[in-house]
Amino acid sequence: MDNKISYFDLLSPDPFFVEEVGYLKSPKLKEISKLGYNLYMTYCYLLTADLEEYMKYLQNYPSFKNVVDYYNKLNKKEDILLYDFIMSNSFSKELFKEMFSFFICGEVYIQKNYFEIKYIKNEEDKIGKISFDNFDLVRDYLIQLNCIPKQEHKKELKFNSKKSKELFEKFNKKHEKDEKINNKSKDTDLANLISIYCDDSNSINFLNVWDLTIYQFHDQFLRHNYLKQVELNRKIYSNTVTFKDISDFKQEEWLKYNDWLKN
Repeated sequence: MDNKISYFDLLSPDPFFVEEVGYLKSPKLKEISKLGYNLYMTYCYLLTADLEEYMKYLQNYPSFKNVVDYYNKLNKKEDILLYDFIMSNSFSKELFKEMFSFFICGEVYIQKNYFEIKYIKNEEDKIGKISFDNFDLVRDYLIQLNCIPKQEHKKELKFNSKKSKELFEKFNKKHEKDEKINNKSKDTDLANLISIYCDDSNSINFLNVWDLTIYQFHDQFLRHNYLKQVELNRKIYSNTVTFKDISDFKQEEWLKYNDWLKN
């Protein structure tokens, strides 16, 4: 089965319907702001983490010591799947329930071996669920809707130029493995990208940028940067500027974080 969401559906402001589950959404920037950026990044991490990475994350917080101790007492850890571990302890079930609640249109409830989802379709009450059978599928869809790079997704992406690919990989490098939580680069931080785009865009500003979904924002930011590169190439070909003129020009300089507001 092809799990790849179409480009149209990724850009759409409407939720993405998954049979027997319900409606998944790419959250708007204002929803991320209301939730809190750090918590959103934690949820993104949970979407991509395996059991080993999940435990590494929990070990960073003393308040999660009981869950870590519980895991450490288990035998044959290599045979334990993430979903089975989640459903084996109340803390993990609650954490993933809250995460799914943010990305799903409807109410999420914890049942014995699955997450129940109550939603409305065609003005009728419906019930879906996330279980062992579709857990990875739902996470894969949410990874796409949130524009989170993953090794197998990178192979599917197509770029118009080598430069565009390099920029994309640079912007998203912080999401890979443990760097998804620990990266300190201010240049590629979402707040800095929002500030840059609002300053350089003719139509998007601080008043309306928050109505974009996270996927729409990343799409437009990358598209905007690509068009800046095209414009530079156009000037070269039209002899407005020369290769000599841009020999010291740093195309990525406009992405730099500025700390003039720093105390």
